[in-house]
Amino acid sequence: MTYDRTKALAYARKYWTKSCSDGYIGVSEATPYVKVPNGTIFVRTDTNETARRPGGTEIDNVDDCAHFLSCCLGHEANEAGGGLPIRRDFPSAIYGVISARRLFSTLTEDGLVETILEKANHTQTANKLSQLAAGDLIFYRDPSANAYGHSAMYRADAKKRVACHT
Repeated sequence: MTYDRTKALAYARKYWTKSCSDGYIGVSEATPYVKVPNGTIFVRTDTNETARRPGGTEIDNVDDCAHFLSCCLGHEANEAGGGLPIRRDFPSAIYGVISARRLFSTLTEDGLVETILEKANHTQTANKLSQLAAGDLIFYRDPSANAYGHSAMYRADAKKRVACHT
């Protein structure tokens, strides 16, 4: 198994503001994904994020961070990311894993991630964040749920942004 961090990061930079190459978006609903047309973009405000189809209709309850990272790390059929074998929650539909908690567990079980910081104070966190490299993954732990609830990839651009969906 070969992982290409450069390709994973290129995929993240290309798709961080629009739907992934498989044409799906993860959502927090009974069916946890929706098929979307090419050109669907993410619209962020201070309090919310939606996905806007080319015709202008919006999709609420977007929860696409793990799916986005799955596409960045894996090899979705329409466009390859980093080349890792990513398990699929729904083999005939959306690519990859659609839960940050499950993606973290899957990558950990497969020996593909290393936890470098957990339950840290502000100073410890700031020190580790300054050591991040382009393409590093970040999983955010929700202390109230005692689980990872969000995931992103560090872009290492001039603004030190992360690439994520939601």
